[in-house]
Amino acid sequence: MEYKILYCETSNDGTVGGSHSCMYNLIRYSDRSKFKYTVGVFSENQYIQKYRDLGVEVVIIPIAPSRRNGWSIARKSINWYRREYQLERFLSSYINNNKFDILMMNNTIYESKNFLRVGSRLGLPIVVYERGIMDYRPEHIMVSEHVDASIAVSKAILKNMSERKFRSKKVELIYDGIDPDLYKGPFERSQVRKDLNIPGDSKVIGIVGNVRKWKGQKYFIEAIRILAKKYPDLHGLIIGGWSDVDLDYLESLRKSVDDAGLSHRIFFLGYRRDTPAILSILDVFVHASIQPEPFGMVLLEAMAAKVPVVATRSGGPVEIFDGGNCGTLVQPENANEIAEGCIKYFSDEIFRKNVAESAYLRLCDKFHINTTVMNVSTLLENIMINRKLLQ
Repeated sequence: MEYKILYCETSNDGTVGGSHSCMYNLIRYSDRSKFKYTVGVFSENQYIQKYRDLGVEVVIIPIAPSRRNGWSIARKSINWYRREYQLERFLSSYINNNKFDILMMNNTIYESKNFLRVGSRLGLPIVVYERGIMDYRPEHIMVSEHVDASIAVSKAILKNMSERKFRSKKVELIYDGIDPDLYKGPFERSQVRKDLNIPGDSKVIGIVGNVRKWKGQKYFIEAIRILAKKYPDLHGLIIGGWSDVDLDYLESLRKSVDDAGLSHRIFFLGYRRDTPAILSILDVFVHASIQPEPFGMVLLEAMAAKVPVVATRSGGPVEIFDGGNCGTLVQPENANEIAEGCIKYFSDEIFRKNVAESAYLRLCDKFHINTTVMNVSTLLENIMINRKLLQ
């Protein structure tokens, strides 16, 4: 039996991050003869063509920009009409016309209230991913009672949902996953280095993630300032895009690099489509978030590429690296500990390789995309079976 699923990315901050790759991976590796996905997004992004290449239909959901000037009551009324009423009217019409079986959101109820209201009115089964440790308000907890299944992608998120007393009919832990084969190569490492103006014998460390304050790129740069004295051939790569609201932080990072005289050794690469190739030249991967990371897809990518990791001891990394058994965990906002973790990998090649291999084995055991797809598929099928039994 084929199930038609409208799967929506409800975040619209102008960046492309881990949630987008998780959504794409799930659809790509699912049995599309059984689950016919339609992807809903608010704006074009780098994944749209990739979905179309899979033969997956994409709908751009219209949403008007917020009106920010004018009399307060009039402004709020206009914004409600243009951003909520018209959005829900479009969704209702689109869902009815296409006869979907399931409405699925790739992001928290925090950002999906309009979708939940529409799905509830139409009597559709609703599935929502919770990908963050959110400060839910009472209104979000109330609307969770309309959700057939909430998917937490880490134990840290699951714990937060339990403490907030989520009312979803079912709450389930399902880890996101990736395909490690995509990171095997072969990659032309010498060419990658040449393209990035990195000498062939240099040590290279990198950090991947959208450039924003809580991701901690500041401490990555500070760690390189410490390491540069010991390793004159060291280079650092900052990989990830940014939104308009992050421009001040980005400029402060660039200034700190210039002030340290490291602009020839620390490179801002922006969003990249060739992350697996870039990972292949890294000696160490750094994760420096200063707030609890809900999960950390980039950590899985480093594990798949067999690059040893130094990560902050908070949230998802503790879970992913089994409490530090297959990665080095450090305190947040501590550049010295990041540097020390890198030095340990640089100075002991056997240790570095053993840690990377242990992390790879854990990835294949716990965070493989095939496991993710199997668990989500089972969840979706059970939801439809239960719905039919209740009718």
